[in-house]
Amino acid sequence: MVRGDCVANGAEIAVSVTAAAVALSHGLSADETALLGAVFTQLGDTLTTISVAKSNQVNENTGTGEKTGSNENTGGLPSAPTESADIVGDDGNRPVV
Repeated sequence: MVRGDCVANGAEIAVSVTAAAVALSHGLSADETALLGAVFTQLGDTLTTISVAKSNQVNENTGTGEKTGSNENTGGLPSAPTESADIVGDDGNRPVV
């Protein structure tokens, strides 16, 4: 989250998200709250997928083919394999696509 020239820290983001969740869930049933949570989970997962795809596109366009090793776009979590060389079957060979 960006505010002017500085980036909000993790604690500020957590507090903001918690406040938003409480406000959004006010007056909703348990089922409606669960559905809203599922929608936002899907939204977050899709944004992460788009971010990883954009990172791959940038790497391919630069011709470096190097991985940055950064987990910045995934909230600090390791990203899924992004190149076919990263995916290896039980026998040590890449699967046929």
